[in-house]
Amino acid sequence: MASEASLCTKTFKLNNGKPLIVGARVRTELISRIGHEFPAVGLGTWQGRAGTDDDTGLVESIVHALKSGYRLIDTAQMYGVESIVGKAVRASGIPRSEITVVTKFWGYWHHDPAEALRISLRDLDLEYVDMFLMHWPWAQTPDRKPLRIHESPTFAETWKMMEQRVGPKCRGIGVSNFTQKTLDTLLQTATIIPAVNQIELHALNPNLKLVPYCQSKGIHVMSWRTVGARDDVLTHELFTNIAKAHGCSPAVVSLSWAVQRGVTVIPKSSNKSRIEENIKLVTLTDDEVAKTGHVEVRQSSISGAGRGLFARRDFWPGDLILSLDRPLVAEVEMARMLDTCAWCLQRSELDPEGRKHAASMGLPVGFIEVKACTGCRRVVYCSKTCQSRAWKREHKHECKVIAPKELPDLPDGVRAVIKLLGRLKADPQDERILAISKFRPAAEAGGLEAVSQQNREKFDEFQILALGAYKYTGEPEIAGSDSQALTKSLLFNIMSNAFELGSPLDGAEGGNLGIGFDPFLCNANHSCEPNATLVFNQPQTLLRALKPVKKGEEVLMRYVDETNPFSVRQAELREHYYFSCQCPKCKKGAKFQEDVFAKRPEELSTEYCKIADDLITRYEANLHKFYVPANDETAQRRLAALQAEAFSVSRRSTGYADEEEVKAALKMCINSGMWTWTRQPVPELCRQLFGLYIASGNPYRAFRLGLKRHFEITPKLHSQPFHPSRLIDLWAMSTVTNVLCGPMHQAIYDEFVQSGVSLRTVYFGFLLDLRDNLPKMYGTESPFGRLAEQTYTQLMANIGTSDARIRELVKEVWPALEIIARKDIQAKQVSETSLIDAFVDDERDATYAQCGEMARTIFGKNSAVKTVKNQGQLSYAFVGATAVSKFILSFRLEAGRIDPEVLKLAKEIHRGLVPDAEFCSHAQTLAGKPLFVYKMPLLPGKDFWSIAGPISTSTKEPSLNVTPWSSLERGRYFARVYLKPQTVHAAVRKKEEDDALRRVAIPREFLPEISAVLNVLEDNVPNLFGPFYRLVFNHADLSGASVLLNETTCEITSVVDWSGASVSPFAVDLPSLFLAGGADGWWLTGEDGDNKEKDDAWREYSRRGELDEAFWAEFFVAARVADDAPERRTCRWHAEVAGKLATIVRFGFDRRADGSVSDRPLQENRDLLRAWFGNHKVEKEDEEESSRVEYITETDEDAGHEWHGERYNNGRG
Repeated sequence: MASEASLCTKTFKLNNGKPLIVGARVRTELISRIGHEFPAVGLGTWQGRAGTDDDTGLVESIVHALKSGYRLIDTAQMYGVESIVGKAVRASGIPRSEITVVTKFWGYWHHDPAEALRISLRDLDLEYVDMFLMHWPWAQTPDRKPLRIHESPTFAETWKMMEQRVGPKCRGIGVSNFTQKTLDTLLQTATIIPAVNQIELHALNPNLKLVPYCQSKGIHVMSWRTVGARDDVLTHELFTNIAKAHGCSPAVVSLSWAVQRGVTVIPKSSNKSRIEENIKLVTLTDDEVAKTGHVEVRQSSISGAGRGLFARRDFWPGDLILSLDRPLVAEVEMARMLDTCAWCLQRSELDPEGRKHAASMGLPVGFIEVKACTGCRRVVYCSKTCQSRAWKREHKHECKVIAPKELPDLPDGVRAVIKLLGRLKADPQDERILAISKFRPAAEAGGLEAVSQQNREKFDEFQILALGAYKYTGEPEIAGSDSQALTKSLLFNIMSNAFELGSPLDGAEGGNLGIGFDPFLCNANHSCEPNATLVFNQPQTLLRALKPVKKGEEVLMRYVDETNPFSVRQAELREHYYFSCQCPKCKKGAKFQEDVFAKRPEELSTEYCKIADDLITRYEANLHKFYVPANDETAQRRLAALQAEAFSVSRRSTGYADEEEVKAALKMCINSGMWTWTRQPVPELCRQLFGLYIASGNPYRAFRLGLKRHFEITPKLHSQPFHPSRLIDLWAMSTVTNVLCGPMHQAIYDEFVQSGVSLRTVYFGFLLDLRDNLPKMYGTESPFGRLAEQTYTQLMANIGTSDARIRELVKEVWPALEIIARKDIQAKQVSETSLIDAFVDDERDATYAQCGEMARTIFGKNSAVKTVKNQGQLSYAFVGATAVSKFILSFRLEAGRIDPEVLKLAKEIHRGLVPDAEFCSHAQTLAGKPLFVYKMPLLPGKDFWSIAGPISTSTKEPSLNVTPWSSLERGRYFARVYLKPQTVHAAVRKKEEDDALRRVAIPREFLPEISAVLNVLEDNVPNLFGPFYRLVFNHADLSGASVLLNETTCEITSVVDWSGASVSPFAVDLPSLFLAGGADGWWLTGEDGDNKEKDDAWREYSRRGELDEAFWAEFFVAARVADDAPERRTCRWHAEVAGKLATIVRFGFDRRADGSVSDRPLQENRDLLRAWFGNHKVEKEDEEESSRVEYITETDEDAGHEWHGERYNNGRG
């Protein structure tokens, strides 16, 4: 379809507003005219001649161009026409402020650019120039003799003099004809980033590396000779054919191609009709743009496939095949909407504790800060530039649609369709978007109609999502299209062809950020033997060669993990992409290395045969997805069941994986004797466990497991050293090694030194390997590449050793490191079973004896040291007594660190009940885990467990711990919390609400008896996180070890261990002190006649009602809740709902190693929860009464789209 030529008024914003990072230094002096709008098309004046017959003609040409819509004139001192340009500008009648004038000075003025500027302004007879460029990097003497590159003045020295000229007479400075190498040299000392780089560029000389490089640095590219030299472009068959399709000249095709790449063009012409034609550009289709590059689209050679990408030249491994500034569709997934920029998809770390943890582990997260769109508050941006670009291109079409607070967050595919529909409504002929609706990459898939026959459930899901997108967008009418059918096509083609967008900087493993789709790039077909791979550089997207690709060969990438067994790959492709792979490899079936087991399926041991038989029932419906070739059907089904179990664990993201489950799955695979270390899912489980070790603060275990992955696993899966997986592993290993080089791990460091390995040298080795291979994949100018280079540069600056010497040291130490990685445990001949136990079993953590010895050292030899009777999960505490005082030393694990700001807020609320905590020193456990040592005063009172006993339901006399007095004390405690509400951003409330609802849904599967309570929670959780319910500062773990009481009066004398405190709905702490009664459920348990615990003892306790009422009566008075029955009932109702939610979360789910709640149901507490909540009737208060209660309300800023979004508060105190 030909696009109509129109006057090109497009402008580019000069992106010089960001600081230039050079090594460890940050330059913040910026060009004065930040945000200058730079025209996309200008008029060149090369080959004009002043003082000739052309003089008048050139003036007329420039004036005609300006009156035809041109607003950029490019000239140079060397052209000799500056006087003519100035005369034409003045004669045009166009205000000077609307015209951009660019001029350049020649090499013989490199020694004095100030004089060159004065001469240009004199000849132009203008008050100022908009852009003053260094014409070439090569200098000459004043008498015009060429200088060598290192002779003064160098171009870097000239640039420093140019920087002094920026001001009223010179609005901006730039360069011309600079390569990446010369720009690299210039930027090392520059304090102002060049605004532009003017270079030769056309489709036959596309500068595929230089243009993205300049754009990544914020340097705008201007193109000269865009129509080629000697008519090579204008007569090329490719350009003439495209020109015919659009009804324009080949020159316009070439100019349009450059502008679509984000480049300003400056064609020269004295012909008035050609001047008019050159500014009337057309929009090339994706296929046309591709044809001018290095790949083209045509029918795939793969059986059953549709179109594919084919190479138009030879590519070697690591070569760049295709580059997109940003995919047409790039959507952040729902879980990342609050921490990831919606335009460039760079991630922030919202949680300050997460920032601290990342910094302590050396992980590269939290480098940017995001702010919310002030219109919808649903998406965030990392800069005004990203917000502006997103608004102009897409966000203005969705902002009002997704803004209503009552709407849920929408899936990424639906949000993408909403934007596309909005863009089509504004421009019904947008060919790139229409191309998505017509996208048919695989003939076998056949579109949405085929899915309705293959997978009716999936088809219905697509129908519902498409209808939702259509309705949310206001049922738009798209001219010339069936809007509903169009919506379905857009959604299906995006959801069934999108690629994942992930970043190597997102944690230790490269997290998923969202989905991407581009109608051109997505023509690349899948193969289980890919010769190319996608790289996402936030937001630039690259297609890189993994293997040699010959001219005319199809470019193939992977849609699913090609290292998985044949049956798993096929199942994933059918489920997510609706086709069966017919690549040459798959045609041969399960006959490759990834399908081979260590033993024949029939040789599975008796022990694992029993385990497999139990698993068959669970995975019966999905066994075909894990088909294993075997002679015996029973053996085949057993091994398929084991595979299903292992893959079910390996497919979880690390954020939701449980360390014990991953260990169990890994042990099952290896100890069964069936899996090798390189057969999936063992490598994936090892990767998961590596990330979990890092997250739980155990770098030593992560390092040992990482060594095995580095030397024995990953190279066998991915032979190319620059493969993305290997580069991500290198970065993760370098950060872990760096942690082990710190003073907290001196013992581990010394242990490796005794084995002939310096961990500091190993750190350099990983960084060097990464640095050497990055250019062939992510590139040195990617966020990943810049971070790696910056890290290495800073290290080299600190040690003062040459690169060559570091490489020699690495070469010397690497064989010894490999021996450590490959050797058996302690040089003994051990079985594979012992080997896996050494990698995944817990080593000896810190013991009371070890911490006690450290405590005695700190207290002094003459001090009496005693252990605290009831220890917390994340700490080891000791009491020391001197002749003068008594105090406590607390040795706390990483997850139990004490935040001074949290402690400060706690003291503001509870005053003297919160003890001071003075940080003393660092230590580490025997397993290498870091310990943080704090000194605290010994406060009076005993902990709950010391004075509480089980309730005796056989007597009416209460135990000490259940006297009405203790109920009154608890009421006062919660009143203090209630009277100090905390403000939390609405988006954070929504995120917490979604997490709570997800957890409420999980117990339905294993505890249907408590469905009544779960129904109530589902109905009321939105109220708990809504704007009218108080979010307060909760302790979050008021267990028997953290609350001290007066033994006689039961008054609370101290509340300790605030490491888990957070801002959450009021009353989530109630289960600890009132509803559930602390750890181990002592408040709710008792004994029957047979001395057996009764889980429902508290519910049967005769004085329960009396104590309940005593608590609430005291609370209402102390919290100053109005003496109004409906209001108090509503307050109590919601508080008890919050308590029930917390009880289910606390007792219904297992804990991770760091103490956080996992998604794994705690099966051993089923009877406990069943006794507490089974058949429990809950009556809801009247809605009219509930609506009259006034709780704390957060204030929203006025809607709008100016850059004044607010920083997100993660909700922690």
